[in-house]
Amino acid sequence: MKVFVTGATGFVGKYVVNELLAQGLEVHAAARDISKVDAIFSKRVSPIGTDFSDRRSIRKALQTVMPDAIIHLIGIISEIRSKGITFERVHHGIPSDLYAIAKEIGILKVVHMSALGVHPDAPSHYHKTKLGGE
Repeated sequence: MKVFVTGATGFVGKYVVNELLAQGLEVHAAARDISKVDAIFSKRVSPIGTDFSDRRSIRKALQTVMPDAIIHLIGIISEIRSKGITFERVHHGIPSDLYAIAKEIGILKVVHMSALGVHPDAPSHYHKTKLGGE
């Protein structure tokens, strides 16, 4: 089984990828910086360069791998607005683009990592954007 993992080099991602590998699955890690994937996982994981701010890059990555499933782990805990890194873009925009493209090309199995405390009346913008991604 081929699994396309976003956020593989993050805190949770490292554990998820190692478990997938232990289960004997073929892991493809989508990342801006593929050298980071190689540094963390050696050659046990196939890195695929992906710019998640560009729908064409997402489509190309998914079509190159054509995975059986996607595990989406990308998230941030603080914004860097000067670089366009916002809760809205990362928590809502990226999964919206990723899942729409996946559906268009026939990838229907997705695991989405969200956060505790997500609901429509959540007091924080962080939680509201996580809900949007769900």
